[in-house]
Amino acid sequence: MRTTRYLAAVLSTIEALGRQADARASETERLRRLPDELAAALVGAGVFRLCVPRRYGGGEAHLLDYHDGSTGWCAMIGATTGLTAALLPPDFAREIYGDPGSVTGGYALPVGAAVPVEGGLLVNGRWAWGSGANHCTWIGGGCWIVDGSGERAPRPDGLVAPFVFFQRSQVELLDTWRVAGLRGTGSTDFEVSDALVPEGRWVQLRGARPLIDGPLYRFPLLSALALGVCAVALGLARRAQDPGRTARRPGPGGQGGGGVALGSGLRGRGGVGGVGGGRGRGFVG
Repeated sequence: MRTTRYLAAVLSTIEALGRQADARASETERLRRLPDELAAALVGAGVFRLCVPRRYGGGEAHLLDYHDGSTGWCAMIGATTGLTAALLPPDFAREIYGDPGSVTGGYALPVGAAVPVEGGLLVNGRWAWGSGANHCTWIGGGCWIVDGSGERAPRPDGLVAPFVFFQRSQVELLDTWRVAGLRGTGSTDFEVSDALVPEGRWVQLRGARPLIDGPLYRFPLLSALALGVCAVALGLARRAQDPGRTARRPGPGGQGGGGVALGSGLRGRGGVGGVGGGRGRGFVG
């Protein structure tokens, strides 16, 4: 029942949010990230917390639709990263996701280096694809466990490649996202230097067992992310094929509408019209 009410609340605002994202698409492209007001509206509507367990105030469900590509992509990243709440130790899950305004993102593949120290891990690294990092309250990064010389050295307890969570103040965002399509996702590089991550504030994605049971959390997180990417692509294609919508044309310097950023994915079940859409939806389910 709690999930139904949460979804109903999000659905009641999703079309209005979509229209707002559509109207501000040119601004999103120009800024190369979501406008602060739009990000705040998505936070307030609970879009980023759709996959967070009910125990931590989330919706424990997943949903995506079509309006603006960058907005849809950021919503998908925030929602799917919320799946980690079911894998984290409860104290850290509450710290990260207990705040209704929390938004998480990051890059899960192990790029950083984490040295075991007393009380946790000392992490250094630089990651690409920090989608939506400008409005994240916590940012994650995948790491290899290494020794003092930088060689891979799993911990005796089997920790090999954790996805660690950084406080926003520990992360420096780098202005590297200068692209033609999906400019507004703000998928910039980010880095940390000697960031101390306390013991247990991480998840090991491969083979991890959820601490909260539910259909949503039995599905591998990276597979859920792949489905989210498919949902965004289907929304983009549906927007491009919709005869009732006019494709925005890029302005000077590639700004002003965004080529690839013609649509979005605020609802994956929407799919693409016609035969191609039916096939795409069939593959995604």
